[in-house]
This record gives sequence, C-alpha cells and structure tokens, in this order.
Amino acid sequence: MKRSRRILVPYDVRSPVSGDWLLLDRNEGPRPPLSLLRNLKLESSELLRRYPDPGPLESLLASRFGVDPDRVLVTAGADDAIDRCFRAFAGGGGAVVYTVPSFAMLERYAALSGARVEEIEWYGGPFPLERLLARIDRRTALVVLVSPNNPTGATIGPRVLAAVARASCAPVLLDHAYVEYSSVDLTSLALELGNVVVVRTFSKAWGLAGLRVGYVLGSAEAIRKLRAAGGPYPVSSLSLLIASEKVRGGAAQVAKHVKKVRGEREFLAKKLRELKVKVWPSSASFVLGDFGDRASFVRDALAARKILVRDFSSSFGLKGCLRISLPGEKRAFQRLTDVLALILSPDVVLFDLDGVLADVRRSYDWCISRTAREFGVAVGPGQIAAARAKGGANDDWALTRSLLQAGGVEVSLSAVRRRFQRRYLGDSARPGLREKERLLVSRELLEQLAARFKLGIVTGRPGEEAFWFLKRHSVEDLFDVVVAREDAPAKPSSAPVQVAMRRLGASRAWFLGDTPDDMRAASRAGVLGIGVLPPGVDRSTWIQVLKEAGAVWVLKRAGEVRRLLP
Repeated sequence: MKRSRRILVPYDVRSPVSGDWLLLDRNEGPRPPLSLLRNLKLESSELLRRYPDPGPLESLLASRFGVDPDRVLVTAGADDAIDRCFRAFAGGGGAVVYTVPSFAMLERYAALSGARVEEIEWYGGPFPLERLLARIDRRTALVVLVSPNNPTGATIGPRVLAAVARASCAPVLLDHAYVEYSSVDLTSLALELGNVVVVRTFSKAWGLAGLRVGYVLGSAEAIRKLRAAGGPYPVSSLSLLIASEKVRGGAAQVAKHVKKVRGEREFLAKKLRELKVKVWPSSASFVLGDFGDRASFVRDALAARKILVRDFSSSFGLKGCLRISLPGEKRAFQRLTDVLALILSPDVVLFDLDGVLADVRRSYDWCISRTAREFGVAVGPGQIAAARAKGGANDDWALTRSLLQAGGVEVSLSAVRRRFQRRYLGDSARPGLREKERLLVSRELLEQLAARFKLGIVTGRPGEEAFWFLKRHSVEDLFDVVVAREDAPAKPSSAPVQVAMRRLGASRAWFLGDTPDDMRAASRAGVLGIGVLPPGVDRSTWIQVLKEAGAVWVLKRAGEVRRLLP
C-alpha cells in the first residue's frame, strides 16, 4: 500500500486548437445541435442573478433511473463526483483499492484527499477479481471500479460488481463515464446493492463536456455524505438548464452517435490488428493500441496532419501505447483512417538524392563555393546551408547566382552554369567533382526496402547526372522511378512528387528529403515527409528547420527509416 504522492503537478489542459484539427485525444462527444440553445427561450436574466438550483435536473435523472431524488447528486462533471467520493469515504488516510492502468485522476484525487492507494494490475484479459478481493480488508475505505475502463476500454460484468460489493464493507465507486458506448450497463444492479455509488457524466456520449455536468447515483445516506463533501453550488444555472433540456430531448441523438462510434470502434480495431498493432478490446469511445517503438513517430505524424491522439507511453505498463478517440462522424473518421494507412502502410518510399542518398559536400557544394570564388565572392559551407534552410534553393545553379548577388556581383545564370558544370563534370584535363560523391546508405539496405516497397528518386538534378550517380554506385536497378529536373517544376512544388506517384500507380508514399523544399513538396503532394539531416549541418538548427517546413520526423541518416517502416 502506498500513500499517494503529495507533490502534484498541474493537469495538462491545453487550450483547444483552432481550424480543422481532429482532437482525438480528449474523448469528447458529438457536437450538440444549435437547437439545444434555441430551445432554452430565456426571457429574463433572473436565472443569472440567482444561485443555481440542481433540484429540477436531479428530479429528471431520478425519474429516468426510477429512484427518489434524494438518491441523485449533480456535480461539476464526473471529476467532481469522484473527488467527493475520495474526500467523503477515504479522506485523511483511508485505503483506496483500484486497478491500473485506470483514469489518471484517481491518483490525483487520492493525493488531494490524503488517501492511501492499493493498485492491482489489469493490463488485459479477465478482470483480476481474486487479486482485488484479496486486497479488501477492514482498512479499506473505498473500492473503485472503472467500467468501461480508461484508457483500455475493458469492462466488468455483473458478477464482478456483485462479488466486490458483497466482499467490501466500504463503499464501491463504479465509474460509468463511458457506459453509453458499452453493452454492459450496471447502473440498475448498482442501485440494488446498498454500498455502490455510480458516477455518470454528460461529457462523453451526451456531448456536453464544456458544461461540466456529471452526477452520482447511490443510497440516500451516501448522497448526503457526498453532498457535504463539496461546495453547495458546483454547477452553473445555465449548465443545469442546458443539461436538463438535453435529458428531455437528446436521447435519440445520443443513440445515433453511440451507434456510429461502435461501428468505428470495430472497424478501427480490425484495421490496426491487420497492420500488426496490438489493440485492447474496447467498449468505450476510443481504441488503445500498442505501437511499440514507433509510438512517438505515429503520434507526431498524426499531429503533422492535424490529428491529436493521447500518448500513454509514460504510464507504467503502457509504453508505446496511443489512445485514439473515435469521432463518430463519417468524414472525420475517414480522414483518421486514411492518415493511419499512410503512416502504417505506405506502398512507396521516395528519396531525394543530394544529402539523402548522396553526400555532395565535396561535389555540388564545392562547385558552388569555387564557382563563386571565380567571380570574386567567398562562399563557405555555412552560407550554403543557411540559403538552403530558407527554402527556394533546389537549383544549385540559381543558388550560386543568388549568393553572388548577395556578394554584390551580378552574373548571368548561363555564365554561372557553364563554370559550375565544368567543375562538376570535369574535362579531359581533370576529373569532375562528382567523382567525389559517395553513397550514404548501403546497397544491402536498399535491397531490403526494395523487397517490400516500390522505391523512387525525386531530385532537382538533371536526369543524366542522377542516373550517373545511381549507376556508379550500382543501385540503379533498385529504383522503380527517377523524377529529375527536366520532368517537372522544381520543389517545393508538389509536381515532381506527384509525377513519381502517377508513374508508380501509388496512393500512399513517404518522401525522405533534407531541405525545407523537400518537406513542403511532400506536404503539398499529400505524402509523408520524413526529414534527413544532411551531412555536416548543425543538428538542432536543421531539425527545427525541417519540422517547421512540415517534416513529421527527422532522421540522422536515411538508413534509419528502416526503424519507422512497418
């Protein structure tokens, strides 16, 4: 047994992001119809002047569940209800028994109330009834059962609830926040058992999280204690009024939403399992999946597409696990599944050439600096990297000219190109600097990738120079397509990436690039942009540059992509 931690950090409550983000990290319910507000028909401000009266809503809920009103307490969301249970039943050192992983706020409320915690692990499979019963003794002040559980989505059945209630002399808290999504509703049974209190909420299936309205059902004696354990006016008058209106006329919308979510839940779980992701059986409005070492990558890749999910990797026993809320809306769910397919099941891997597969520091970069020097301007590696970081620098001839202009020298592009190419290609007197290029990944790795995916090159090089490099390093046969300078407008246009996709007949691709132009081209083409640090750059600066341009992840070298691919 442990006393819950006294040192607390604030719960992470982010401000809602704007625009077209999918907030699938919060388990919020459906958007209520505007008619819910129109039907209020407020004709005076008296409601705002008076202290709230929860009586009408408590009577509505009592009628709905067939109990007397003194067996209902309206609270500020389910959180307030749970907090009151800890304070009333276990405050000042009482022992609380519950399974983990579970609702994160349980430990917080235990700490706030001074309760001691007994945790029983339940990471899957049948509920550990015998182990839980073995922990219940005369010191037990409260037993907590969360069903459906958050974050796993697992449920308990009537046999478990009855057995726990019989074994415990202390109150049993049944957290039923997600029960509408489950086929197992234990509310009626709980109300027959004298020592069980049920916590429910309007924040999930009822779609009113912004109002902060929940409630507790239990014996009249338990409700009296809970009413005394908190403030007398926990819920505002407007929240009470809107929640009452929802109870009277919102059941049909809730049922429709629940049906959609159950369908999405079954579909998503099946798809994730097909993609080799372990999925917990869920009866809630979310799916918990074990993405292993790729969890952070999947989370960030989703976020790059404006989809937020909850990462539980820091929770004991849930390393690599992401919880994905189900939107209950066709277009949003299609968007989610499309992006997950792109992340978890690409059919093509595209590569930029320079800085990703080819080390060009002693070829193209030297050509830039030496050509500039011929015209009287000193250009170093730092200036070249800084220019590429700004974007719009996919053409090394044009980049050389712009660096000359920055140095106060005006030269035609054709003059720059002639001198640049003489150094790069060489002549009868001396070999070109391209002879100094080296392959940054092994043929063995490329062979492994080519056995599982179609591979392509999308480069700003002229085609002849691209094929020369691939042939010289004996990897030309591993690439199904090469899109070069003459095939499409330059990156950051999406055109060269789209050309590669069309030629390959592909719909889901990753694109590995080392410049902001590469990442912007990937984003505009609807493919997943993976940044690669070009050799010799400042790591922290370049990571930021690539991410700001749209990279969902940044690798130290291209070969590391093997860890991310399925």
